Amino acid sequence: MRKLPLRLTVTALLLALSSVHAARVTGVSTIRVTTTSSGVLQIAEVVALDADGVDVALAGTATTNSSSLGFGSLEANAINGITDGGCDASGCTPDETSPEAGHGIYHSLFGFTQFFEVHFNAPTDIFALSIFGRRDCCSERDVYDVLLLDEGDAVLFFGSEQSADNPLHEAVIISAVPLPAALLTFGASILGLMGVVKRRPDNGIRGHPGHP
Repeated sequence: MRKLPLRLTVTALLLALSSVHAARVTGVSTIRVTTTSSGVLQIAEVVALDADGVDVALAGTATTNSSSLGFGSLEANAINGITDGGCDASGCTPDETSPEAGHGIYHSLFGFTQFFEVHFNAPTDIFALSIFGRRDCCSERDVYDVLLLDEGDAVLFFGSEQSADNPLHEAVIISAVPLPAALLTFGASILGLMGVVKRRPDNGIRGHPGHP
C-alpha cells in the first residue's frame, strides 16, 4: 500500500476549498436581463442574494429602455420582494384583488430590443441569483439572457437562455453552494484521493480495489 504524495493532497485541498465560493460573482454593478426567445420580456421578480442571504436587488434601481415599458407595468414591480405576479385584462399593474395580476410584473412591449436592468449604488458581490417569471400565462416566453456587469460595463458573468418555464416559474441563474455541501464534497475528494491502492499479485499492476 502507498500514500498519496503530499503535493497531490495539497492540490486536492485547494481545489475543494475553491469550490466553496465557486458561485460568487464579485464587483457587480448592473444586472441586465434580455430575451431572444419570444420578443417580449416579462419579469415578476429579480432576486440577488449576498453572502448573508440578503436580497440586494431590493435596494437597487430598476430601469429599462424607454420604449419597452408596456401594459401598465412598472420597473419597480420586478424588485418589490414579491415573486408571484402576473397580468389581467386591465394590465400588469399590482392589484391584490385580482387573482391573475396579484402583485404585478414588469412587462415589455413586443420586439427584440428590450432590456431590464438593476443598478447597484456600489459594486456588489452576488452569491445567488434567480429570476421569477409570469405565473398566470405565457411561461414559454420566460427565457432570459442575463449579464452581470462591472462599473465599466465589462461582462463578469453571462447566462444564456435561462428558463423560468417550470412549475416554480423560476430561472436559477447562479446557485449558491451551501457551506456544508461544499465541505462534504471536499471531504469526499480527499478521502477518495488518499485511498490506498493494492498491488495485484498476478501481474504487479496497481489498481483501485474492485476494478477489473
